Amino acid sequence: MKRTQLINLHLILAALLLPAIAMFSITGGLYTWGVKGSYDTETFKLPIAQPLKGDLASMVAFAQQEMDKQQQAYPTGAAKLKSNGHTHILEWTGSDLDINLSTDKNSRQAQLAIKHTSAHRYLVQLHKAKGGSLFKLYAAIMAFGVLIIMLSGVLMGLGMPKYRNTTWLALGAGIAIWLGAVSLS
Repeated sequence: MKRTQLINLHLILAALLLPAIAMFSITGGLYTWGVKGSYDTETFKLPIAQPLKGDLASMVAFAQQEMDKQQQAYPTGAAKLKSNGHTHILEWTGSDLDINLSTDKNSRQAQLAIKHTSAHRYLVQLHKAKGGSLFKLYAAIMAFGVLIIMLSGVLMGLGMPKYRNTTWLALGAGIAIWLGAVSLS
């Protein structure tokens, strides 16, 4: 690849992906230090005619019925069920809302918590792959684009005699720092 083509590829990808790279960098950095955003939570106590089965499908179906009554969209992420034999808890997460549905084995009441994300928590949820399929595809393409940006930058540095030694030193230092951080964690 010619040097001008490499520079253009690097420039275009960097500019195109900067918003997503900034989002992932900021939310990831803040999350590392416990800054995760917040929720606005509504809790409902729901009478039930007969105890709910403790399986994922029936808990999701019941949650969907209640979400429809509340005129709420379903979470965009995956649902999972936690059970200790007595209490069943459905956790269903998404980018803009999470729900928790809990009930005891023989109870005639369920509790539904609908948690709406703050703006920052929304971005954190996207970072954690809790968004829809379109954003997940975008994030995967962006991750590949970041690798291309890094590789093209290193190739440009190695291709110019003036920057070759600096590039090798920085690349070696980066690998050593990464290995050190991984081995000490």
